[in-house]
Order: sequence, then structure tokens, then C-alpha cells
Amino acid sequence: MLYRALADLDAGKRVIRKGCVFLGKELGESVCDALLQRGRIAVVSTPPLIVLPNWTIRAELLRTVGIVTVEQFLEFDTDELAKAIERTLEKVNEWKKEVKAQFVIDNRRRSG
Repeated sequence: MLYRALADLDAGKRVIRKGCVFLGKELGESVCDALLQRGRIAVVSTPPLIVLPNWTIRAELLRTVGIVTVEQFLEFDTDELAKAIERTLEKVNEWKKEVKAQFVIDNRRRSG
């Protein structure tokens, strides 16, 4: 899932700053569940890939493997996805980087 930090979060060697949007796998499911209960993070709803500029063809391709939303795309294992849609790992990583640039705000800083 994608989350927005509602307060600065200590993530070990990094701080996830208030307002940052991040992938839950960065912290782990149990940590995210606890932070949700404490009101420190909120779930971010993502749009269908097909509404992204210049993503119609890619969205249709990804739909063939059950991926419809930005969140599903970012969370899907990259190696498995590349094989499933018969694209290179580099191409899938490029697409993920493009989507992350639009949705994942990375304003983390190193702590210490």
C-alpha cells in the first residue's frame, strides 16, 4: 500500500518526513498497521493507471495480468511482472520510476 506520513517517522537510518508518500513495504506490514492505529500515517488512494498521461497502452497491457491501479503496479514484484508481460526488467523499472516520480514524494533525510 501507499501511505502518507502524518508526522515525521523514524525509520532506522532514515526519517520519513511529514507529508511524504511512501510504499508500506519500506516499513513492513506490522509497523504500518501500528502507525495507522496511532494516526501517524494514512492510506493513499491511487488512480487507475489508464488515467495517467501517455499510459493507455501500458495500462491495457498491465490489465492483462490483473494490474489496474498505481498501487498494484508499484507493489507487484518487478521480476515477475517483466516475465508476465514479456518486457525487460529494465523497462519495467523505468516505468515504475516514472510512476513513482508522480506519486511517491521522497523527502526523507538521513537521521543523525
